[in-house]
Amino acid sequence: MTETKAVQDSGVSSWFMSNPFQKNAVYTLLTGADYDFVVGMDVGHGETVAYLFILEKNGDGMTVRVERLRLNHEDDAKLPTLLRFTDDKAIIKAIIGRKARNAPGFFQHFKVAPSRWDTKIDQVHTHGELMEAFIRTLWEQILQYQPKLAESTAQGRVLLTVGCPSSREWTSPQAMERYRALLERATGCTHTTVLPESTAAIMAAVLSAEETVPPYKLQLEKGIAVLDAGSSTLDFTYVQLGQTLITRSLALGGHDLDEQMLEVAMEDSGLVRSQIPGEQRPTLLMQLREMKEAFYPGGDSLGIQIIPIWGLDGEGRADPDLPSDLQLKFTVNRAFMERALNRPGIQLNGHLSPRQSWLELYREFVQYTRALCPDCDKVIITGGTSFVTQVREAVNVCYGDQVIQSRDPSSSVARGLGYAKSLESRGRVYLGDYKAFAKKLSEQQYKAFTYELATYIAGVVCDNMQVCAASLAESDATVVVGSFIERVNQRVLRSPKLTGETGEQAVQEIFSRHFSEAVVKIHEEANKISAHIYGASIQSAPRFSSLTADQLAAISKRLGLSSVVSKAWIATLVPGAIFSILSTVLLVMAMALAVIQPLTSLLLITLSLALDNQNCQEKIMEFVVKDHTEMKPWMLRKVVGSLEKESSRQKTVIKAAGKAAEAMQKAGVLKQELESILQDQAEIALGKVLFLVYDNEPS
Repeated sequence: MTETKAVQDSGVSSWFMSNPFQKNAVYTLLTGADYDFVVGMDVGHGETVAYLFILEKNGDGMTVRVERLRLNHEDDAKLPTLLRFTDDKAIIKAIIGRKARNAPGFFQHFKVAPSRWDTKIDQVHTHGELMEAFIRTLWEQILQYQPKLAESTAQGRVLLTVGCPSSREWTSPQAMERYRALLERATGCTHTTVLPESTAAIMAAVLSAEETVPPYKLQLEKGIAVLDAGSSTLDFTYVQLGQTLITRSLALGGHDLDEQMLEVAMEDSGLVRSQIPGEQRPTLLMQLREMKEAFYPGGDSLGIQIIPIWGLDGEGRADPDLPSDLQLKFTVNRAFMERALNRPGIQLNGHLSPRQSWLELYREFVQYTRALCPDCDKVIITGGTSFVTQVREAVNVCYGDQVIQSRDPSSSVARGLGYAKSLESRGRVYLGDYKAFAKKLSEQQYKAFTYELATYIAGVVCDNMQVCAASLAESDATVVVGSFIERVNQRVLRSPKLTGETGEQAVQEIFSRHFSEAVVKIHEEANKISAHIYGASIQSAPRFSSLTADQLAAISKRLGLSSVVSKAWIATLVPGAIFSILSTVLLVMAMALAVIQPLTSLLLITLSLALDNQNCQEKIMEFVVKDHTEMKPWMLRKVVGSLEKESSRQKTVIKAAGKAAEAMQKAGVLKQELESILQDQAEIALGKVLFLVYDNEPS
């Protein structure tokens, strides 16, 4: 049982931060080439299936028609992943599918992770060469019988997407790019992508009307498990909102069950392994696999099967045209399959497990996966081996009514691949209006954010002005306006409500509140698009909750809030807020001086009005300081009384906040940071709705 390395969660790697995807990845996909067709191809260890998705514009939207692809002359919808060369020196001359097994020397199970492509499967060919030769020959056959697809391929209007296992050795950026490059070389398609097979299986269950699950009932926020019973491996993937959380793999597949069937067939025929030529063994396993597929899921007896054993030619080589006196004779029925499933002595990773059977190992693996994700919403069974009755029963025992069984599990990945990538073309229709909405929302939210922040700052300024005025009035002191402003300013600069941990926390809370409000609106808009595309607002669409403490800390670190608080906001905005507050004081002073100092009174009235113009503030400051206008103790008490009265204090705060917010917006304080991060969230939200964002860093 292999496990990928655990990944440490940074605290911000959930869906609403930009970590899970490369910036602009979603918008780039949606503004890419305009396709006529999307081809979903599942190149499996044992068999290969492909589906064609025809994109048709319909009014303001787009519809998709799904058809199976004809893969060869026999009009097969799926074919065995087999390959045989007609000439070892001419790798392009390859025969694939059932025809490849008509003579000794064919290759199977050559699909391995890209890191192993350079290893040789025999004395001549590497795994990578075989994969490329198989896909090239398959694509040539597909285009031969689909002329419109061939024409669009030549014009660069076809998107080919191929699945890969969800394990890290396949889903690392390097591995996926190497696979994508191989696909491009083999097919000549200029637009090729690779997508995890588990994601494709989920897409098939979510979007395909052919699946047994009612549409839009998958709760991806609770997590979906995918159990892929393939030819060579048994893979488990747990996905939550597009993020792959857990992957596990066991080297136990349908091929191992075929081996057990061969062992039972030899026992019934009185033969031992040494009596069967090694060259015939792959062909026998293919024949037994076909019998297995014919037997399940109905379970009706196939009757007596007789297979001649190959003889040897004069040079001791096996020859199917020279049958020996030996033969396999057995009956494929329920008892035969039960013996194969429960026969001890299974080969696992090249090692014999003398006590355990294929079915026992399978059940253990399923029970193990159930313990890994006890709260998952559904488990999807897919893969060519999932049609075996005992396989489904074992999953039902562990997962109960959470099990989703595809009607045609061998094709669900191929169809899911096509569904996933066709969403790129369908989402493109709504991209322009969506981006305009996100931009306008970012601007609105920035104004709301700066005003609330300015209101908070103005409140701190009022508190400190009240303390300063009260202190001076109590000492019966007279102070000039400039000195009073400086005294208040210095006190505000030392206030813990704006500096240090308390101030930073307050700013974080204001920031997160407006950030959260904006993201909720973004997701509402993204879900409107999902309603157009899917016909309903799917329950698995991304949802937003409030930020956690760790996420707040991450935002603070990312934006440098501490530095901005101590330098930009206090140093540049507090004086403006003080001016706005002092305009009221200056009016009081003007009224008091109207009789004894009419000229000064007139000047103060003019100054109080001019304080509404931020461009005049610096000059006004210079004038007031130079004029040495005094504030008498009774005036200071008026200031204290005004700030103690809640109604007048609130008016002062609102007036000061308006001026401070204008100053902040003019200076662009945190404008770029807030708008940038909201634009990221808009891109992620749309990517989630269209299933274009994936995080393949499983544990």
